[in-house]
Amino acid sequence: MAETPGPGPEYRRSLFSFVDMLEPRRRSSDLAWVSRRMSLTKAFNQLRSKSDPEVLKYTVLQSQDIADIVDEFSSELNLPKENIRLKVLDILNEVGYSRCLPVVRWLGLILIKILKKTLNSLYVNEDKLNQLRKQWGSSPVLFLPSHRSYGDFILMALLCFHYNIEIPCVAAGMDFHSMYLMGSMLRDCSAYFMRRAYGEDKLYWRIFHVYVRHLVTEGVAPLEFFIEGTRSRTGKPLYPKLGLLSMVLGPLMDNLVSDITIIPVSISYDRALEEGLFAWELLGIPKPKESTSGFIKAVNTLNEQYGSIYIDFADAISVRQFLASVNPTLHSNHLLYLGHEVLIRQQNSSVLSLFNVLSVLLSHHHITHPSSQPPLLLSHATKFLSWFAAILESLGALVDVPNGGVVLALKDSIQVHSSLVHIETNNDEQVLCSTSTQMNVTTIDSSKLKGHKLQVSTMKESVTLMSINNYVNPCLSFVIDAALVCILLLRSPQNKLNKDSLLRQYIHLREIFMYEFVFYTPLAEQRLKTTLSQLVSLHMVDMTTSNDICLIQSNYAQYLCSILVTMLYPYVYGYCIACSVLLEKDTNSTTSSCHPEKLLIKNIQGQVEVSLQKGSLRHPYPLSLDLIGCCLSGLTHQNALTRVKRNNGVEYTVHKDSLTTLHDDLNQVLDTLVKHIPNHKPTVTNQKSKL
Repeated sequence: MAETPGPGPEYRRSLFSFVDMLEPRRRSSDLAWVSRRMSLTKAFNQLRSKSDPEVLKYTVLQSQDIADIVDEFSSELNLPKENIRLKVLDILNEVGYSRCLPVVRWLGLILIKILKKTLNSLYVNEDKLNQLRKQWGSSPVLFLPSHRSYGDFILMALLCFHYNIEIPCVAAGMDFHSMYLMGSMLRDCSAYFMRRAYGEDKLYWRIFHVYVRHLVTEGVAPLEFFIEGTRSRTGKPLYPKLGLLSMVLGPLMDNLVSDITIIPVSISYDRALEEGLFAWELLGIPKPKESTSGFIKAVNTLNEQYGSIYIDFADAISVRQFLASVNPTLHSNHLLYLGHEVLIRQQNSSVLSLFNVLSVLLSHHHITHPSSQPPLLLSHATKFLSWFAAILESLGALVDVPNGGVVLALKDSIQVHSSLVHIETNNDEQVLCSTSTQMNVTTIDSSKLKGHKLQVSTMKESVTLMSINNYVNPCLSFVIDAALVCILLLRSPQNKLNKDSLLRQYIHLREIFMYEFVFYTPLAEQRLKTTLSQLVSLHMVDMTTSNDICLIQSNYAQYLCSILVTMLYPYVYGYCIACSVLLEKDTNSTTSSCHPEKLLIKNIQGQVEVSLQKGSLRHPYPLSLDLIGCCLSGLTHQNALTRVKRNNGVEYTVHKDSLTTLHDDLNQVLDTLVKHIPNHKPTVTNQKSKL
């Protein structure tokens, strides 16, 4: 594996630091491994810690905080204190984690055998992990992994078991709590459970808060939760959720602990277990309810290959030092800044697979050649992989594309992803073709759809391309800034802008897409400075002495520019359609200017389908409910919409002048994009809806 440059000139990431955790398991006894004597590393090495889960629960129950809560709710509800204490105990029993090493050992044995069967490798940055372990002991440790699969917390537990680290106390949703047997097994593996919403149950929220505070101050194991709140079904980071983070940091703010160490973790999948489900969910087909039988069924169908998984650790964040270093004039919300810093470090610790890079070419070829003519040659794909992997590395990514043997690696990757792409022979040339979905779409219950009732042909033609685009998205995390700069320069006179104008326009576009591609505005100037430096090194732009930035006019720069900006095509087109539908709904409204969110989503998705059928839109990804939801959030942030929660759901009010201005801006961007897409028809996103 080749050494690759990291996000800055002073730091270089390398795949040489990664060790295949499965390799020793293929050579020695799994039973001996899980039954070994263990001396576990404590994250917070306290002399008098309440490390036993039942002791911790009892300590919480006997605490002064709980006594005060019991008094308060007894008086407020006019109930005996003993009744309140029984409710408190019920909540603690629902929430509290447990630890049963025999269960951990047996689950570890089952899991390692499954992984050896389905994975080529499970790579862990062992050097970085060992470096971080040396820093532990004096304060609580908080693991914050990226969240792309249900397998994330299982892999974290397995990793800690393998490296003799206390199994993290991980926050799990109530969906798992209700699963027969699985809920209790997860609890025995140090999972504590939390409701996604507390509703009117103020007592639950208060008790959960106290329990988490004691986990921080009294526990010895690392804590773990997902700052994104839920799985990203798109391969892109989600906007940070700060509620649990605020709760965990509370003891530090109250000086109950000297510091808290946050370790952002990146878990990158060559192929996620839920790959097929994600695309269907994005189209509006609800995910199956979590159940033990469903889990067993999923395990029984694990007879396919899933490539490799990469786990890497970012530099630790001392929360005390971080907060002390924050400039309050730039960062009014310290917690939000911290949340974004975690996401940035997760992204910079991710690994892009060969298929991520290939997906960029597959998506680009579909947009530029919607008829698949000429076909995509395997020989062209091979050359593209090596070339574009180097581009991504220059933009800060770590890419697992070998220096030699690319053809063999490519064929292996296609075998792993055969449900999406395969090789055919055309006139003695090997060509890449997308694989049609095998799912019986006609069995879908249309009454359960979350969006528009799409035609069967639309769903069948869309799902593979949407899955492929989900593999493009991890690359977009590294490309987004460069792509936006290219778009802004392309649409400007003489492909030139001064720095101040470029920064202003860059921030404007970035904020429109801030939920699509997570963005924190106070870091904009530094991000743009880094991006321009990268583009200069790639011979894409020139920075003149007159403070102007200009796009270099060369065949190389134009081709790379076309690749980068085309990656944004589905998003810009989708946002344009959404704006068009919103403006038309507001114009045609005769009763109320408030529009139900569910109806808006259906109308937008329906109009996307119309654009696909007419051929004016060349990619189905704007059908994604995630994209539509991010668009509504972004437009709300830009004050083009107002979002209001009501008893019967969420409604939006359109601010016509602001939305019209944004729509015009996005249409200009889209016009710039399509000029660099061969044979693309003029954009027509302001056409009247056919719904």
